[in-house]
Amino acid sequence: MKKVDIRRKALEILSGYDQDRINMGTVCSHSALETFSGAHRFGFDTVGVLEEGREDYYLTQAPELMDNVIVVKKFGDIAGKTRRRELESMNVVWIPNRAYSTYVSMDNIEQTFSIPHAGSRNLLKTEERGKHPYPNQTDLLRVAGIRTPFVFDSPDKINRLALVKAQDARNPKERAFYWVNNLAEYDEKTDILKKKGIITDEILLKSEIQAVILGNHINANFLYSPIESYKPWVKQTSGKFAREERVGRLWLLGFEKRNQSNRDGYLGLAAQDQITLDKTGFFAQNVEAGHYGVTSRESILPEYIDAARKWIKVCSEVYAPGQIGIFSLQGIVDKDLKFWVYDVSPRFPGAPPIGPTSPYIINILKKAYSGGDMIARMIKMAIKQKQLDEIIT
Repeated sequence: MKKVDIRRKALEILSGYDQDRINMGTVCSHSALETFSGAHRFGFDTVGVLEEGREDYYLTQAPELMDNVIVVKKFGDIAGKTRRRELESMNVVWIPNRAYSTYVSMDNIEQTFSIPHAGSRNLLKTEERGKHPYPNQTDLLRVAGIRTPFVFDSPDKINRLALVKAQDARNPKERAFYWVNNLAEYDEKTDILKKKGIITDEILLKSEIQAVILGNHINANFLYSPIESYKPWVKQTSGKFAREERVGRLWLLGFEKRNQSNRDGYLGLAAQDQITLDKTGFFAQNVEAGHYGVTSRESILPEYIDAARKWIKVCSEVYAPGQIGIFSLQGIVDKDLKFWVYDVSPRFPGAPPIGPTSPYIINILKKAYSGGDMIARMIKMAIKQKQLDEIIT
């Protein structure tokens, strides 16, 4: 099948929009509430796409956030011609999130769903490491020179604590990660999980075995706006510093950690109780139930910024136009205060605490802006500067 230039199609659709009547749209899950709140803060109307059976909260508890409602049997139905035309007629700029890239097939995202995206459409596939060929996000991290945990290319190479990153066969939207120290442990735990129906041979072929870095888990959240100008201090040939205008601004939005169930409950037990529970065949999982905001030592901030700049650079070179909008580098700070990135969310990370509880934006803009606010702010700026096409994919 001939590959579609989906960005070209999206820009063609954008050219027919009334940019004074842009609606910000997304699927009602993950980070929709933040998206809609940010849209309203910056004067945009909103379009919420709801899935039957999951719509009650949005319709009854948050009706003020949605100016337009579309209900589909399954989220994937938005890629159909009728729904696409409906969204086009409302001048929708689409905000990608994890629910969108999970429930809508990558083929539809890259070949069919031509609604203009504010953010990086072609980077969404990098989250699915085992499903897509080089370069996936682990490859990109390596090429960029960002610290990332070593990946074992086969189970018999495991010689230290490692994390097998696999999907849950019972629910492919969730994770079935497990820890092993060597091949014997890998075989033993893998056999148990197969018998429980948690993983399969097919899933294992797509899994990644990542060396464990001991340290403090922390997610660094950013927004990159390729159209925003600012004036950093730059060293002159004279040795003095002066402020010079640059275009393309990287914003540090803030940091957060994740509440994970049932793993957090397991780790809250005493060691002897964990051992007893292990004997029953209990399996701890990283199923995210929420987030909580944290801060970082100011002296470590350059570590995060350096990694983010490298990520932006490699993405612009490999997946042009590259990383646009909000993204998250999920990582670990080791005992030497070095930042290791083990996962990247190249779209809205769905972490509400990074706005209201984060000092990093407040210190500069003098306001508490959420991730949704910052996306809407970028779109508003693009429209004002007649550069909306530069942030659309």
